[in-house]
Amino acid sequence: MLERTSRVKECCGAVSQLHDMGYAAFILRYRTGHDLKDNANYEDLVRAVQFITDHADELGVQAEDYALVGHSAGGQLCGIFGTDRMGYSNYGLPKPGALLLAYPIVNYMYSKPCFFYVYDGAEAGDYLAPGDYYYNVELAAEVTANFPPTYHWYGRNDKTLGLIFQPLQSPALDRALERNGVMHQMVVYENAPHGVGVGTGTDAEGWLYDAADFWEEAVAAQAE
Repeated sequence: MLERTSRVKECCGAVSQLHDMGYAAFILRYRTGHDLKDNANYEDLVRAVQFITDHADELGVQAEDYALVGHSAGGQLCGIFGTDRMGYSNYGLPKPGALLLAYPIVNYMYSKPCFFYVYDGAEAGDYLAPGDYYYNVELAAEVTANFPPTYHWYGRNDKTLGLIFQPLQSPALDRALERNGVMHQMVVYENAPHGVGVGTGTDAEGWLYDAADFWEEAVAAQAE
């Protein structure tokens, strides 16, 4: 799951659609597998945002009000970037204008101890404290009023999220966003399996266009 979502398969369609809409977009291929030690994948995301914002003029992009688009595990990393615990403010980076998340993992549930031992070399008796590693961050528990506006969706027939208890994924995140007064929109599709990217051939086809509209509305609302 982590390996697949770090590849460009799901991202190419999104970048193509964003370019068609007139947005500049970049694909991050973050570290995976045995290179994941010490939150390497999340640090890759942070460095990517740092590089793009530091070189915005050179790249011809706007450093403010940008959106992060993430699928599955990548969606969880984007969500972490919005938290007070590990997010943008800890690195002196501008707040995202919006997070646009496709079938994001919000809570790794049973996978946490496995990742702790496999990726970070834990030994018997080691304690996994909240926030030590990306996979132990439960996004719904980390949402505050500072969290970026968030558009997220999933499919009812998403078997991957079903394996890690779907009610603790996007539904839990949406309740946390509502509770903290964060602008948000959750869409649930009947037919949208995990890994469909831009949703071609499923009920989710065209979701990114709706998400971009949400992003524009969020930026406009924050400017008022």
